[in-house]
Amino acid sequence: MSQTPWLLAWSAFAASVLMSAAPAAAGRPGDDASREAHPLRTADAGSLKGRSVTATIGGVTLAGYLSQPEGKGPFPAVIMIHEWWGLNPQIKEQADTLAKEGYVVFAPDLYHGKLATDPKTAGEYMNAVDPADALATLKAAYVWVKEQPTTRGKKIGSVGWCM
Repeated sequence: MSQTPWLLAWSAFAASVLMSAAPAAAGRPGDDASREAHPLRTADAGSLKGRSVTATIGGVTLAGYLSQPEGKGPFPAVIMIHEWWGLNPQIKEQADTLAKEGYVVFAPDLYHGKLATDPKTAGEYMNAVDPADALATLKAAYVWVKEQPTTRGKKIGSVGWCM
């Protein structure tokens, strides 16, 4: 089986999960998480090892964070999908951690530069994600990672959090 049908099936699944989970994650009446700020653990921006990346793939403008292991590779790759807070320093630190273990890690920015610092805003940002845009971004991320000389399109996985 080629990787393209797998990607399409996975992408459809991810989009359906995103659509079904969005209303529930915004907070329910009486849910303290919907009113109180969450004490975000953030990485020291100076300690981050990766870099910001932008590219245009098939008409989709892709932006995100790339972290790579030392050496020429090829390495297995991971597409890292950020939490509902956005592509913040904690997610970048997690990408760096996986890169130290020998993975090329790309974390696409599904919020296009927005970062939330409280649950209300995080819920608003997550609910505002257009599923078609998110799917196009994730597909573009897959194509971009697959074409990188350090990955050579082999062994691409994904990881994500509450979003």
